[in-house]
Amino acid sequence: MFMGFIDGDGYIHVGRTTKGYMRMKLVMNLHMRDYSTLEYFKEVLKMGHTSIYHSKGEKYARYMISKTDLQYILMPLLEHHGLFFMTKNRAQQYNKMLYILKNNMKIYSEMPTEMPLTKTLPRTTEDYLNLPFFKNWLVGFTMADGSFLMKSINKDACYQLTQKTDRPLFESMALLLKSTKKIYLYDKHYCMLTLSSIKDVQEVINFFTLMVIITY
Repeated sequence: MFMGFIDGDGYIHVGRTTKGYMRMKLVMNLHMRDYSTLEYFKEVLKMGHTSIYHSKGEKYARYMISKTDLQYILMPLLEHHGLFFMTKNRAQQYNKMLYILKNNMKIYSEMPTEMPLTKTLPRTTEDYLNLPFFKNWLVGFTMADGSFLMKSINKDACYQLTQKTDRPLFESMALLLKSTKKIYLYDKHYCMLTLSSIKDVQEVINFFTLMVIITY
């Protein structure tokens, strides 16, 4: 669940301190109504801290994991269980973090512009579907980037996922939910999966009846 949520609504930041050293953190920013979700992750993982901030008149919650916790707790935990991020952006961010930590790099200016991949992403729908954590990943990804809604025109119930273009991943999510619905590409950089037929919606209900969603 955690991996899918970060893939959808988190990021791994690698930056520079005022003295030129590496700065690293994993961050999630959510609306205040989802504060309990961030607290849940903190309590389960036993790391990081939550905070509250205001932006443009709205109240938001933030969950942040420090470099120390990333290096000595989260990274070994993910490697031990064979877990990895599956969206391209998050996978690239995690790969950068791994390279820096495994090579004990401390000075920001020493970071190369290109880094070898430490983990390749699945290439086919079969590769994705064979991942033992794929179902739990989809739950977290749905919590972050999914919607359960009513269409404005015909009021049909609908399940929808949107993210930057990654057709094999989206096709795998559709197959996991036992749907043959084609993936819609829009704005050149985004994929959308929309399931609204009676059969597809029932399969979505069947899937999530066995799983737990904890966001708003």
